[in-house]
Amino acid sequence: DVGLKSLGMDHGNPSVQGFDVMFCSDEHTTLAPKKDSVNINVSVGDKLRVIPAHIDPTMSMHELAFLVRGDEVIDSWPIDLRGW
Repeated sequence: DVGLKSLGMDHGNPSVQGFDVMFCSDEHTTLAPKKDSVNINVSVGDKLRVIPAHIDPTMSMHELAFLVRGDEVIDSWPIDLRGW
């Protein structure tokens, strides 16, 4: 559940390990498995790590940054770039 409204897109599409980014709409990103990753199984509700191409405009769209270790949120930090 990530798209143009939550990613800075001025430097291109985000990256997702094992997938090609096909398209980014306002609310979601369409992915396709890379040819060498066709055995990846993804289901609704699974979490994927999406890496923005440019972090500054991405961070400015959010109020908090969540620090994650494994599957656990270990902290959150306020973002002072909000609305930048």
